[in-house]
Amino acid sequence: YGVGVRRMVSILFLIGYLVIGIPVCLYAGAIAFEQIFDFATVFGISEGMALTILIVLVGIIGALYAVLGGMRAVAVSDTINGILLVLGSVLIVGVKDVITYEPAKLNAIGGKNDPVPFACIFTGMLLANLFYWGTNQVLIQRALGAKNLKEGQKGVLLSGFLKMMVPLLLVIPGVIAARLVPGLTSKDFAYPSLVARSLPWPVVGLFCAALFGSIISTYNSFLNAASTVFMIDIYKPIFNPNLSEEATVKLAKKIGWGFAAFAIIFTPFLDVLSTGLYDFGRSFTGFYNIPIITMVLVGMFSKKGSKLGAICATIFHIAFYACYKFIFPHIDTPFTNAVSGINYMYIYAISFVIMLVIIFVCSKIAPN
Repeated sequence: YGVGVRRMVSILFLIGYLVIGIPVCLYAGAIAFEQIFDFATVFGISEGMALTILIVLVGIIGALYAVLGGMRAVAVSDTINGILLVLGSVLIVGVKDVITYEPAKLNAIGGKNDPVPFACIFTGMLLANLFYWGTNQVLIQRALGAKNLKEGQKGVLLSGFLKMMVPLLLVIPGVIAARLVPGLTSKDFAYPSLVARSLPWPVVGLFCAALFGSIISTYNSFLNAASTVFMIDIYKPIFNPNLSEEATVKLAKKIGWGFAAFAIIFTPFLDVLSTGLYDFGRSFTGFYNIPIITMVLVGMFSKKGSKLGAICATIFHIAFYACYKFIFPHIDTPFTNAVSGINYMYIYAISFVIMLVIIFVCSKIAPN
């Protein structure tokens, strides 16, 4: 697609990491520790204040870890934390309890008003997951950090296996929490509340140590990716093409500190609890994930991609999705009401089809 499109994609990634990826990660950590240890009650402060303090603490510690440790620290800690989290999650699972008391909650089809309707799996969810697992710099950077191709392939396969365990290790405990922890003010509180109630305290301590390490690891993976994208795709080619590798790494660490400071200040102002972390993160990544995966798929399976098409399709999607998120809900017309009532995952798929048309039309007007 050319240097201009590549740079456009890098900017989309960078904005996405700084205003969505990193803040959601910090919020997740703060929520987990607040629900397990109840700092608000212990120190006699509001829950919002407790979350803000925890966001700042996790952000500062994570920044130290990310900037000083680099990708090797991520790889080593992820291995240890992953093992501990899987073992801890297995202790929480009680499938028999769910089957006995809440069998209706095991219905995977659900209804049309669910946060993620079933048909989304075959439309927008498919595109979102293709983007996340196949093109996201946070994950790609880990795979490319392997010592050789064979080791990288093993890592990807192991990650896929662990992902397939998510329904057992995360979804089932969430269903259990609905029965054992009544009165939750947010669905994001379910899992950590269940951990605090169901595990012995020594095990809770071990679980929290692994959870803290995993949150820090995810956070610094985002910081690493953001710094890499900024330095390699934006700063170095535009401002200092002759910058040495050693100088690039040193400057990237300074940039990482700046990104961390921005995220720590920005995160407490996000209203994520009203919709839930998952929906907030997934819906807002829609601004950049669908244009990127569309360009990648066209590039892989067709020769019709063009610079003009990529730019026009991206501009269309961002404008269309911004209207869907922020403008249409406040305009009372049959059209806007109908569009606003569509789940954002379906909007992904609709926009994907329109972008394909735009790209192919533009390839006729201005072919590469």
